[in-house]
Amino acid sequence: MSLFDSPEVKEAKRQYKEDMKRLANEMQPTGKIFLTAKWDDNLGVISCHGTIIKYDTIKNVEVNEKVELITETKGKSKKKHGITRAVVGGVVAGPLGAAVGGMTAKTENDSTSVTRQQVTRTIIVTRDDPYYPILRFGYDPDLELKLRSILQHNQSKPKTITIDAPSSE
Repeated sequence: MSLFDSPEVKEAKRQYKEDMKRLANEMQPTGKIFLTAKWDDNLGVISCHGTIIKYDTIKNVEVNEKVELITETKGKSKKKHGITRAVVGGVVAGPLGAAVGGMTAKTENDSTSVTRQQVTRTIIVTRDDPYYPILRFGYDPDLELKLRSILQHNQSKPKTITIDAPSSE
């Protein structure tokens, strides 16, 4: 609850939290995914990492995939014949020649680089909820399948439209 919420908003948030706790207590799991989620198809709720989600509030399920390229280099590189070149440069051109001779040493590279991809997937659930409309969970293929089946069921339900009839006065 925010410090500047009106009493009505504070009461609505308190009621929301109580409803979520009630649903969590009433839940009789009809299925589960180890350490990830459990659900009650009869009550129409799923608990993902402790967050209660009503089936009928789920509006969209998507998977976000982030790919990072990570390059690791192993080995070493070393200068070859640096002292010999510095001595020759010093004999030919003095101290400046020694410095230039040392800097012109050949570099021998004995390293290997390996680049790999690190893929991070996240399940994003968009729902019709006044306080937490977007939820993110670590990827689990079974969780994605369950959430998509709930979404498909929600989208296949017939929609009820209520039209007020004009009054006959």
